[in-house]
Parts: sequence; C-alpha cells; structure tokens
Amino acid sequence: MFQPFFSSFSNIKIEIPVGEICKQIILIFDPALLIPILQEQGYCFPQNILKIPNNSYIDDPFNYISPFTPAIHTNLYQILSCPYEGAMKRMFLEAKALELIVLRLKQLLLKAIPTNTFSLKSVDKDSIHYAKEILLKNMSNPPSLLDLSKQTGINVNKLKYGFKELFGNTVFGYLRDQRLDIACLLLKTKKMSVTEVAHEVGYNNISSFAEAFKTRFGMNPSEYVKKDINFF
Repeated sequence: MFQPFFSSFSNIKIEIPVGEICKQIILIFDPALLIPILQEQGYCFPQNILKIPNNSYIDDPFNYISPFTPAIHTNLYQILSCPYEGAMKRMFLEAKALELIVLRLKQLLLKAIPTNTFSLKSVDKDSIHYAKEILLKNMSNPPSLLDLSKQTGINVNKLKYGFKELFGNTVFGYLRDQRLDIACLLLKTKKMSVTEVAHEVGYNNISSFAEAFKTRFGMNPSEYVKKDINFF
C-alpha cells in the first residue's frame, strides 16, 4: 500500500488493516534542497510550504495527499526493484528520490496553476458528476463523448473542460485510469487470469491492456501477479 504525501513533520500515524501487507517508502531530505525551486516559483506554491526551508513551519505543518500519476508509479516500482548494490545502489536511489521530489512538486504546481478559465455553474458540476457515474457504470462499454453529453445535458466542450477541472483528467483518461485500478485489484485476488481481467475492464486487445497497465504501474500485468506489491 502506497500513500503519497508531503509532510513537514514526522509524527504521522498510519493504520494498516490486519493481514494487509504494507510497503512504505519514506523520503527524508534537507529542506534547503527546496530553496532554489521556491525562490524561482514560490508564488505558485501554498504559503505554508514556503516556510519549510527556514524551519518556520512547526506551528503550521503542511500535508498534501494526492493520487498517483503513472510516472510516480513507475518511479516507486524502480525504487523497490533497484537492481544494484553498494555505491551504485546509493547513487541510483538518490537519483530516483530527486526524481520523486520533482514529480510531487509538479503535482503541486498543476494544482496551483489554473488550467483554464472555464466557468462552471452548480448545475454544470452536477451534470459532470453524473457523467462520471455513467462512465463508472458502463466501464466495459462506455458511451461516446457526444452521447455522454446528450445524456447529461451539457455541451461537449463544457463537459471536456469541466471534467478536467473537477477530476484533474480528461473524460477518457479518467475512465482508463479507473479501468486499470480495478484491473490491479482483480489481479491481486489471483482468481482471474490476465486475459479475463482485461476483458472484464473493457480491453479486447490483451497487448493494449498490458501496455496501458505498464504505463500506469511500471510493470506489465503478469509481473504484477508474481510480485507482492499493492499500489493502493
């Protein structure tokens, strides 16, 4: 189980269900490492993260929990599967740690900088949430963007831009990620074959499923089944 977060303090309690296997990666680094980045783009970050380099965050701790991106999945898998030993292992892990910091800061920047100026009314947001429900109920055979627009009573452009504003992803990017997350859970049970899981989540082409799975999780489905790793 991985849960990515930024934290300015170490007194964190994590509860793990009985019988659940948990692999945790804790990244500890000198806050001064952030100084050049915050000096250059500090206006884009939350105010309390700006207090971290000078240790003035004690009374105003900063926590940020967010979903994984495919790049973060790949990075964590590479850390857990480091093929080196000794000095090379240390160099490899340091490089991956720096990469992970960059990926997490990128998430903060994307969260802080508006992607568009599209204005959504309350009724528009309701329609977009309804569109999400329709997608989740019809994952194996989803409607087209035009059909989804007609079913929810919102025009295609507002549906596209509004969906990304509310959920941080395109309509079908969100659907793809949901399919793969469910596939990951199904594979974990080891009660279905890779082919069966692919068909269950709407992939008719096994190669396409394997490629999409590897892009999101950093390994192909058969590798995931063999390894004791939980991405959730």
